[in-house]
Amino acid sequence: MPDTQLDSHALPGQSDCQTTEASPQGSVLLFGDEKTPPLWLWLAIEREELTALEAALLDHLRSPLFPSRIGEGPLQSGNDAGLLEFALRFGTIAGRFAQGSDLVLAATRIVCERGGPLARQGAMACVEALQYRLHTEARALGAAAANPARLRHFVLASRLAADLWLRHVQGPDSGRPLHRRLADALGLAAAAPSVPAAEPPPPPAAPA
Repeated sequence: MPDTQLDSHALPGQSDCQTTEASPQGSVLLFGDEKTPPLWLWLAIEREELTALEAALLDHLRSPLFPSRIGEGPLQSGNDAGLLEFALRFGTIAGRFAQGSDLVLAATRIVCERGGPLARQGAMACVEALQYRLHTEARALGAAAANPARLRHFVLASRLAADLWLRHVQGPDSGRPLHRRLADALGLAAAAPSVPAAEPPPPPAAPA
């Protein structure tokens, strides 16, 4: 759900999520509007909101205006692997599309919040998407004195990124190195840090 001090939004009904293009309510869920905060400011998502958000995203990807070669993967609800594949492929060109980064964020956040086997990978991908957005937002915070809402949005997005990270990655108090904690979060086997090869001994000195 959006932050409690921001205006709430109305969820679309089940019939509203079956059109071939994103309904107005679906667009609001994906991108926000003047009364509804965008997804990157939602600190928590309820189950029914998650269902409506996924339906809105899939409707958007099925739209004839969206590149079929990118949106053809996650065509069925509940396909976490397809959503992550979409985020990976579309992320390379998201900057060319208006609100493209919002679609990457939505796909990864859905996987994260659903809580399936790929939830940790979804969370890490979502944190990455948030970090790029925060970097862009930080460069424009000079005008925050005249627009305090923008600074507050930056703080909320930073908190969301931190919440997702701490939810899935053990803290330093575990006494384990970071690369092993990240490997656990991503379901990877942690490789030992590479050790520089020892230099060969110098050749023996020539006899005098």
